[in-house]
Amino acid sequence: MNVMHELDLYRVGGVEQLFFRYLMKSQSFKQHLLLHSSKPHSFFQKSLKNYLASVSHAKKIVGLRLPKPLRGFNIARILRQKKTETLVCWNCVSNLKKGPKNRIYYEHGLANCFKNKDFSNYLNSFDRIISCSEASKRVLELKWKVRADHVVVSNPLFPQSVSDKAAPRDLNIKRPFRMGVVARLVSIKAHALSLHCLKSLLRMGLNVELIFAGDGELKDSLKALAKTLQIEQHVQFLSNVSDIASFYQSIDLLLSFSVQESYGLSVIEAMANGCPVLSSLLACPVLSGKAGRQKTLQDISRACLIMEADLPISELLDLGGVIDSRTPSFVYDPKKDKIVEAGVIDPEKAAKKIAHLLEHPELYQKMSANAFLYARENFSFSKYMRELEAAISL
Repeated sequence: MNVMHELDLYRVGGVEQLFFRYLMKSQSFKQHLLLHSSKPHSFFQKSLKNYLASVSHAKKIVGLRLPKPLRGFNIARILRQKKTETLVCWNCVSNLKKGPKNRIYYEHGLANCFKNKDFSNYLNSFDRIISCSEASKRVLELKWKVRADHVVVSNPLFPQSVSDKAAPRDLNIKRPFRMGVVARLVSIKAHALSLHCLKSLLRMGLNVELIFAGDGELKDSLKALAKTLQIEQHVQFLSNVSDIASFYQSIDLLLSFSVQESYGLSVIEAMANGCPVLSSLLACPVLSGKAGRQKTLQDISRACLIMEADLPISELLDLGGVIDSRTPSFVYDPKKDKIVEAGVIDPEKAAKKIAHLLEHPELYQKMSANAFLYARENFSFSKYMRELEAAISL
C-alpha cells in the first residue's frame, strides 16, 4: 500500500522524531513524504532517503514557491502521481480539500493551540483520526466535537532513549543535584518557571544545577533571564542532544512545567531510565478510558512529583516567560476530565517539593523504582508499531 505522510520536518521535536523512528521500523507500506517546509532539518536530512520511496514538497513545483491557493492542487497532483492510497497528516493543517479514499489526521497537540472554529470542520472531513493519547482524544471530543472514527495510539518509548545501564537508582549526594529539561525552547513549555524553581532552591542553600537539552527561539531570552536572576553559573544549555539516554542517566530529576502537553514523552523516557520527574498534571501520559485515567493518576503519583497549575497564565509574563499565538487559553485537565482555563505551576511550591525529596533519600529511591517499572510496562515501541500500522490499515 502506498502511504503518503504529510508533515513539517524543519525542527527536531517530539512529533518529528517519532515519525523518523516509525519510518526506521516500518516494513508494511511503501512510504512517501510530503513536506510543508522547504527542506528537512539537518538532523533528518541525510537518513530520510534510506526509508522513503519519494519526497515531495507541498509548497513548491520545479523549485518555484507556489501561492497558497495553488498548493492544494499541487498536493492532489503529487498524490495522483505517487498512486497514494492513504494520506496521513501528522499534526498539521493540509491545503488538500479532497484526497485519496483513506484520509487520516494524526493528532499530537495542534488542537490545543488552534483557535479557528473552522478547525472542527477540518477534523471531521477525515475518514479517521488517530490521537497520541487519551488527553488528545478528549480535547478533540470536548473542544472540537469530533465525530469521525477515532482511535488512540499511545506514543512509545524510543529504544534509543533508554540506556542499557538504566535501573532504579539512589540519590547521589556526592555532587550537585542535577535537574534536567528535555524539550524545545518554546513558549508553551514555560521554561522560565524552571529557572525560577532553581533560583528558589539556591536561595534555600541547596547545591543544585539545571541543564536544558533542546533548542528553540527562546534560547537567548532564557539565557538572559538566568543572568537577570543571577543563576547563570548554575545553568547549562546543551541544544539538541544526540545521546538522550546518557543525558537521562546524568540527571537526577526531570522538570516538565509545560502549560500544555498532548503527551509527555520526555516524562516517560526519564521514568524508563529510573529518573524521577517533577511534572505538570497536563504532561502526565494518560491511559485510555475513564478507568485508564484514574489508574494513570494513581500509578504515576508514586513515580512523579505531580504539580497542578494554580497560578493564572498571566503570571508567566511576570516571571519572564512568553505568551504568544501558540499559548492555549484552555487546556484539558485529566483529573476533572474537562476543558479548563490554562494556568501555570507555582515555581516556589515546586522548589519546596524538590527540597522535601532531597531531604528524604528513601522517597527518591522509591520514586525511581516506581518510575522505572511504570514506563517499561506501558509504553513499548513494538506495541506502538502494531497499533499505528493497524490504525493506518483500517
